[in-house]
Amino acid sequence: KPTSTRDYATGFLKEQYEWLKQDLEVVPKDKMVVLCVHIPLYGKVSASGESGHYVKEVHKLLNQYAEAHVISGHTHINRNEEPNSTFKNVYEHNVGTVCGTWWASTVCGDGTPNGFSVFIGEGTGFSEWYYMGYNEGMNTRDYQMRLYRGNAITGAKINDNKNGVEGYYSFNFGEDVVLANVFNADSKWKISVYEDGEYSGDMKKISDTSASYTKETVGSYTFEDPRRIKDGVVAANDMWVVGYHMGVLDRYSLTNKEPSNGSWSGNTHMYKYKLKNKDAKVKVVAIDYFGNRYEETKFYDYRDNAI
Repeated sequence: KPTSTRDYATGFLKEQYEWLKQDLEVVPKDKMVVLCVHIPLYGKVSASGESGHYVKEVHKLLNQYAEAHVISGHTHINRNEEPNSTFKNVYEHNVGTVCGTWWASTVCGDGTPNGFSVFIGEGTGFSEWYYMGYNEGMNTRDYQMRLYRGNAITGAKINDNKNGVEGYYSFNFGEDVVLANVFNADSKWKISVYEDGEYSGDMKKISDTSASYTKETVGSYTFEDPRRIKDGVVAANDMWVVGYHMGVLDRYSLTNKEPSNGSWSGNTHMYKYKLKNKDAKVKVVAIDYFGNRYEETKFYDYRDNAI
């Protein structure tokens, strides 16, 4: 029985699991299987039996095949959950939404543009998959990342400022740091930095997505003293998106003067690099899972708050 007040839970009823098991019995094991669900399954893979809503059992079924993909939604973010050591053949794609952050933004909570994923099948597998933005300015195949300086201030003064709340945020890194939100990246992507036209090095993924956000940020929301991640805390969040949602779209709570639902979302595709020369002309090149190349030179800050 689902425990959520909204009367849903991650997983499957016993009847659904039994139906899927019987349906897959007629599918040859050398085929690719694609399972589409609403709520993502990652994070619940160890749950088994009726109390675990059969998530583990479903993964066992999928893992028998040469290639298996779960395509999920629900979260309004874009996240690629790669195969693990237990289920080596199961890849989950938690796809961003055309409606963005809860029908109130041009970007999802993790910074991915409002949009959708495209999967191209060939033979017994996918020959390619990619993310495609929907809104003007973000709706080309080339738009696969957004760049920031480590000290960029994002957001704007909140329109309804009767409670004294401001919507300014910062990443809390130095100006010699480059940050990239690469919307559809996974571990197979190679993301490199060029300084003045010369290869400088590869960006590293910011791995921690577990920060409790408001409790681990400091500052007063002003432009001079923006809200920022505490020193020593690693948080893979797109602070430009938070500033945009807080300062421009007023996505905050009047009760506690904190970001409201939709202002913050975990991010699994933020990358960081420390420049050798902070004044160099910078280009970031991302090569995806299938060898496609994307380049970006534009950096975003508080002046880019109305896309």
